[in-house]
Amino acid sequence: MARGPKKTYIPLPDYFGRMNPAALKAALCEQKKQVILRSLIISERDERKRSPLGHQRTQRGFWYEPIKACLSRLGLFSVSDASTWNEDLSKALADLVKDGVLNYFDLSIVDGSRSRTTGDTYTLPIFAPLEVLNPCPHMVVFIEKAALYGVIEGTAEYFGVSSLCGGGSPSLAACEDLVRNIAASPAYSRGTPLTLLTLTDYDPSGYTIAQTARQHFELMARRHLKVSVRSLRLGIEPHQLSPEALERSTYAPTDKGLEEWFKETGGVGGEKLGLELDALPLDTLRGLIVQGLEAAGYPFDAFRRQVRRTAARQLAWAELKAECEDLERKADILARGFEIWWSDIAERDVSEADLKRWAVQGHTRIFPLEDGIYGTLNLETRNTSNALVSGDR
Repeated sequence: MARGPKKTYIPLPDYFGRMNPAALKAALCEQKKQVILRSLIISERDERKRSPLGHQRTQRGFWYEPIKACLSRLGLFSVSDASTWNEDLSKALADLVKDGVLNYFDLSIVDGSRSRTTGDTYTLPIFAPLEVLNPCPHMVVFIEKAALYGVIEGTAEYFGVSSLCGGGSPSLAACEDLVRNIAASPAYSRGTPLTLLTLTDYDPSGYTIAQTARQHFELMARRHLKVSVRSLRLGIEPHQLSPEALERSTYAPTDKGLEEWFKETGGVGGEKLGLELDALPLDTLRGLIVQGLEAAGYPFDAFRRQVRRTAARQLAWAELKAECEDLERKADILARGFEIWWSDIAERDVSEADLKRWAVQGHTRIFPLEDGIYGTLNLETRNTSNALVSGDR
């Protein structure tokens, strides 16, 4: 029996998916449940190092194939039902990740149950697409409630910051995935600490969820970015509601953790009452994000200058169109002509099979020129455009 950080497991002589049931039973069946699960997880990790999976899967997919199939072959569901094993698998995975034995990414596991976005640039689709924002992916807005995520996702996108929906308590796998995406973002400056802005219920459960989010991000930020995390709670808080709204919205939380939470917060008006995040008007919710970004040092002045520069360029395009009234007509001629003479312009074409394959691979947008999917555009493009506009083609 081998020992990883704080945990024990059985080093298997071969990948468990290739071992026959008799050999697996001999190696594992006398062991405790967590030892069995850790042994299978580590065997899978080692196999994926030798032979990468080539696609992503959910944690539930990892449970169904290969773990559940292996446990079934071993006859272990007679000890306890499959759902209990699934819950224990989640715990074993989280423990191994927290102990630094592996990452969810090592097993090709991506948590698709929690919505999230990484701060990115966005463009205005005028005559020529213009970038209007330098993103700040290292700033993350976390919200507990899935029903409200659409609100904060839009505000986060507006400012170019990252966001995550907990759907309750955030999974460690979702936090890992978002932090890895932040690390891979061209807009992230290495060594920049993460800022976590949290929005949760004002009750013991909400405070526990915010604490869990902070702990998960601290772990993943240290591991993948080598930086610390600054956490700011945005709300909900009693003072953010009017007295009338406060009276309508308070409720008695469950007893779990209530005394400790009450000592820390004082409840509402000195009573053991809580508030749901949903009680906040949506404009107040957005305002809290703006206030949180301001407290976190968001570069509002740079954003302002970028918007001004974009407006100036839009005015320039408007002036150009005024000077050349047939500009749109020429653009339409070129677009239709380029399609006709595409073989003179591009190295290769795109097939329906390409479009279907990219969709299967997970692409959500296509930027034809930026992605270079047509190869290097031929230098004859300018000659072709001149000929089209002049009527020679």
